Amino acid sequence: MALLIVIALGLLIFSRTDSDTVDRVEAVAHDAGAPFLDVLSRPVDGLQSLIGSLRSLVDLQAENEALKEEMQRLRGWEAVAMRLDHENKVLRAFLNAKTDGMGPVIAGRVIGDSGGPYVRAVLVNAGSQQGVAKGQAVTDGRYAIGQVISVGHLSARILLITDLNSRVPVMIERTGDRAILAGDNSPLPELRFLPVGATLKEGDRILTSGDGGVFPARLPVGEAVTTDDGLRIRPLADFARLEYALILDYHFPELKERLPEPDEQTAEAAP
Repeated sequence: MALLIVIALGLLIFSRTDSDTVDRVEAVAHDAGAPFLDVLSRPVDGLQSLIGSLRSLVDLQAENEALKEEMQRLRGWEAVAMRLDHENKVLRAFLNAKTDGMGPVIAGRVIGDSGGPYVRAVLVNAGSQQGVAKGQAVTDGRYAIGQVISVGHLSARILLITDLNSRVPVMIERTGDRAILAGDNSPLPELRFLPVGATLKEGDRILTSGDGGVFPARLPVGEAVTTDDGLRIRPLADFARLEYALILDYHFPELKERLPEPDEQTAEAAP
């Protein structure tokens, strides 16, 4: 113990008397220990680097999950935007539909097959509350597709022109010959009661004739196509993609002036 005290006192006195020598001794000691300290510090630096990498990985994973959620949300909005764009185009077509002289029109969305005794019929979400009435003509905005056969408060059933029970007065656009378009539950109805000598050719367009006062005249209905059973009429409307129906509040036009009675005609003709 006494020896250690003596050595400590000696070193203290030595450092007081020759500081340069002490500095050199400390520098030599530091140089000698530096490699060992470097080796010992490397695992610590490696661990800190590993911890930093793990933190970065966790941050990247969290960011990736956030981006996936954002992408899923944007895809949902994209689907909504596409649906609204499609509906907008359909409704614009309805607005541009030619309904001059046909009275008010009522738009209804097709909500499914109506069922019941009719094979070719659809149900729309418009009824008597919206002004729909039995017997009204129906189009898809451009082409005749059928007529209303029953009406509820908020819905109506439309008999399509391809149904077995459908009969629509029509005319051949090329010749003006009148006929009846008769459905038979197939996709291609047929023309019946053509006048003697009338000719129907492939590609002929078929229009409503206006006879009977249900359909306005000259609404496009279909075109003639050749089948194994002869010439049939292919509807111009795409029933497989029918989404909306335009119901026409059409009334057969009345004569603006009363026709004179036979006696009146005779009196007018007399001098």
